[in-house]
Amino acid sequence: MAHPAHDITSVKFDWEQNRSISFAGDLISAALVSGNIAAAKEASEFIVSLDERPPAQLKALAHRVLSGKSEPPRAPVAPVGPSSGPEFRRSAEISSARRSLRRYPSDAILWMDLAYLYAVRGISHKASSSARIALNLAPSNRFIVRSAARFLLHIDRLDMALDIIRRSPGYTRDPWLVAAEIAVSLSAKRTPWSTREAFSLLNRGNFGEHHLSELSSALGTLEFNAGNSSKAKKLIRRSLIKPNDNSLAQAKWISSDLWGANSPEISTVDTFQIARPYEAGSFEAFEQNDWQKSYRCSLLWLDDQPFSAWPARMAASLAANIFDDLETCERLAKLGLVTSPDDPALLINLAYSYACTGRSELALSQLSRIRPANSEDWVAAGIEANYGLVAFRGGNIEAGRKHYAEAVSKAEVVADKRVKLFALAHWALEEAELQDSNSENLFTEALQTAKQALGFDIPFRLAKFAEKISLKSNHRFDLTKILDTIRSSYP
Repeated sequence: MAHPAHDITSVKFDWEQNRSISFAGDLISAALVSGNIAAAKEASEFIVSLDERPPAQLKALAHRVLSGKSEPPRAPVAPVGPSSGPEFRRSAEISSARRSLRRYPSDAILWMDLAYLYAVRGISHKASSSARIALNLAPSNRFIVRSAARFLLHIDRLDMALDIIRRSPGYTRDPWLVAAEIAVSLSAKRTPWSTREAFSLLNRGNFGEHHLSELSSALGTLEFNAGNSSKAKKLIRRSLIKPNDNSLAQAKWISSDLWGANSPEISTVDTFQIARPYEAGSFEAFEQNDWQKSYRCSLLWLDDQPFSAWPARMAASLAANIFDDLETCERLAKLGLVTSPDDPALLINLAYSYACTGRSELALSQLSRIRPANSEDWVAAGIEANYGLVAFRGGNIEAGRKHYAEAVSKAEVVADKRVKLFALAHWALEEAELQDSNSENLFTEALQTAKQALGFDIPFRLAKFAEKISLKSNHRFDLTKILDTIRSSYP
């Protein structure tokens, strides 16, 4: 779901290329929302000059632009930290947005703003209703269509998200909507309908590179998934000519697979003039083992996109696994669960925090909420490992061993070998103080598994495990040899 504080460059370009009532209306609405009313002066003059043809509501908005006033004030949409408390749900922002809608009930962007405010508070049914009204009012407005599709993606209604994009009039002529159709199709594991049109838009020369960045990124990802690395590299490079926060983040996520770890092919995030590069910045700092910066960027990413589970996942994982800050991990997991109550990674992070701090019943309660059948392939192993942790901390050693062994078995079939690696490492740590400990053998197996695993945090985290196991037992590991072995396996 798009953040309401949006850039109006693209809608201004559309107006300049297509001087019609609908494009003028898009620009005027976007300018009023962003506060940049000067950008819509020409479009407003156009609307006012058309006598009675434009809708009365649009004409009123045009007069407001020409008067130099952006009133009535929109609901402030400064990023907020979601909470499940009743005071938060009756927030001033929602009240203000609803008052504005009583005055301007046909303002589609105001309805989408309200949907955003509901979504970040986890009130999905009201967000869905507001987004549906916005779509009914402006079914061809790019901002509305993309925002509604993003919300439907968030609530796992992928087929509906595809449908509203594909039903948008002339979507195949708009690079932003074609990019969205391809991206949502990839998420839904469907075949995109608009691939041919996408390449045509890229090659036609009618759009600036800023307007083609997300499209190049989506096609690059599509080619990468199909095994066409050379085409993928070309398209990802093009997406970075003038990227936005989404295309830059995607380039960062995919670059190590395309060019290898620490490749110079992708410039650093700071070289791009982007307003909110937090997702890309978090991943780049993670690659460089700059944990503090990665954590700061992930918090800014969460602040910017509080409706998304991914920044909460990233921040909570860093808090628990890098900084050993279980209290913060717990807070961040709860924060993410407000908008993504079924997210397995957040539930596992929360269960882990509870288990490590002696609250076994709460940990078991969170684990019981997870539905692994519809989750990522690592989740079943993660659940078993956390059951093992709860059992060990509760003194039930045999049950703990059984669950950890089951976690390792389930991890064997997962392509990402980090799953098996960290299941073994956590098991080794729980065994370390036992009289009949198998900790040394388990950790040695973890080190062997590390040779098959990729992850920028693996050397750091394994060194931490080795240190903790050494403190709990008489065994000492040669950390220099361990880290050299792991790093030598990286491409």
